[in-house]
Amino acid sequence: GLYPGLPKTTVAAVDVERPESLLGSMDGCDVLVHLVGLHEEHGQATFDHYHRVVTKRVIAEARLRGITRVVYVSAFGAGNQSGSRFLRSKFAGEEIVRNSGMEWTILRPSVLFGAGDAFTNRLALLFRLPVIPVIGDGTSLLQPTWVGDLVSSIRGSVVGSQAVGRTFDVLGPDAMPVAAILDTIQTALRVRRRPRLHVGSRLARNIARLCSAMPGTLLTRDQVPLFSEDYCGDPLPAKSAFGLACRPFDVAAAREYLRPGDHQRVSRRRQLMAPSEDEAHRLTSRPSPPLRVVGRDASDRI
Repeated sequence: GLYPGLPKTTVAAVDVERPESLLGSMDGCDVLVHLVGLHEEHGQATFDHYHRVVTKRVIAEARLRGITRVVYVSAFGAGNQSGSRFLRSKFAGEEIVRNSGMEWTILRPSVLFGAGDAFTNRLALLFRLPVIPVIGDGTSLLQPTWVGDLVSSIRGSVVGSQAVGRTFDVLGPDAMPVAAILDTIQTALRVRRRPRLHVGSRLARNIARLCSAMPGTLLTRDQVPLFSEDYCGDPLPAKSAFGLACRPFDVAAAREYLRPGDHQRVSRRRQLMAPSEDEAHRLTSRPSPPLRVVGRDASDRI
């Protein structure tokens, strides 16, 4: 059916684990926006499978259905030499897209903040502890990306041709130390300051290994480099190409999505809400080709 507020978008429910469910799911579409991904490995659900094997499967079906353009949402820092299996597998997906024979655009957002995001909501859980663990000295840099800027980048990639054959880092305007991100969330939650315990990367990896069997754990082994290395870049090319707001991750933004003692429930409810009238108008004010979102729980995996 049609998604409320987005009359030119249809949603097809498919199971990427069952290739036969993809058959016909892209009929009548002009552009494929590939969002499916995985943030935590569990059993047979691996980064390589979701980001390489599934991407290859989806691209093959899209070509069979005559789709000529693909927009692939990857991740900032993706590369075949990365110390992160997640980022290496994302790069493998990028290479499949680049060599698909289709017109392609690749978008690389950083950690996302917005309604229902996993990153800031998980960090907010740390403030239930009497002591806040911090990997390294807290000076590693991140550039959180507002989900609205990512949506604008996807839309610009779909409706225009200026992005074809290009890879864009979709980043926030500010390179923030991890300690500053924690300060921002703490202020937004209106909780008193907790002592912070700085943990070395080796110890953090060992702790993450012990926690790896628990779904939804606060830290996985593959996430340790995210908090112990700098992940920052130039947001201007994407901002110029797509007219992005480049919204910063500040107290006002965090407070919009986090609520003291109740942020998980509120975020999930906000995530399931249809766009407001203003948001829907902004997204649909210019003509665009039919767009079908293909994937299972794609909204959770952006």
